[in-house]
Amino acid sequence: MKERDGVVVVPDFLSADTLALFTEEISMLPRCDIEGHLYDKCIHLGSSAVLSPLLPVVRDSVQEFIEHYYSCSVGQEVMGSLVSVGPGWDLQLHSDSDDDVSNNIETYAGYPSRDISTVLYFNNHGYDFTGGDLFMPNQDLIILPKAGSLVAFPSGEKYMHQVSKVQSGERLLVSTFWHVLERFDSTRYV
Repeated sequence: MKERDGVVVVPDFLSADTLALFTEEISMLPRCDIEGHLYDKCIHLGSSAVLSPLLPVVRDSVQEFIEHYYSCSVGQEVMGSLVSVGPGWDLQLHSDSDDDVSNNIETYAGYPSRDISTVLYFNNHGYDFTGGDLFMPNQDLIILPKAGSLVAFPSGEKYMHQVSKVQSGERLLVSTFWHVLERFDSTRYV
C-alpha cells in the first residue's frame, strides 16, 4: 500500500483469481456507447451471470477498506459501471465534489455529497494501454493504473486530479463515490 497526503493506492486490492474472472468476462461483454457522458463506453457488469454475484462482494470490500483507512462510516453505495476509454480520451483537472456544500453532487446511490472517491482498475498501463496516467498536482503524485489496484482519496478540491490523454489501447476502470455518514477520527483526511 502506498500513501501520500490522504491518497492511498492498494496495488493488489483484487486477488489474482478475482481479477482473472473479471478479465475473462470483461473481454466477452459488449461495450455500450454513452451519449453525452464524460466516458466513451460502458460495460454493464451486472449483465454477466459470473460477475453479478461478485459485484456486491467487491463493493463491500472497498467499503470496508475506506471505512478502516479513513476512520469513518460511509453509506451503502452502488458501484458505477465499468467504463472503457480509448485513444484521444482525457479528463481535465477537476475535483469530484465542491468544497461549497451547496454545489455538491450526489453519489450514485443518492447520498447528498461525494466525500471519498475510489477508482478500481481492470487493466495495466503500458501493456493494455498507453497514456491515461492519473495525476494529482496538489499531492505531486502520478499514478500508473495497474490491474486489480484500488486508488482512494477525499473528493474535495484539495484532491483535484486529471487523466492524461490515452494514446493507445483501452483503459478500464470503475469509479465510485462515497458519502461519509460519521467520522471517528477528526485527524483523518475527510
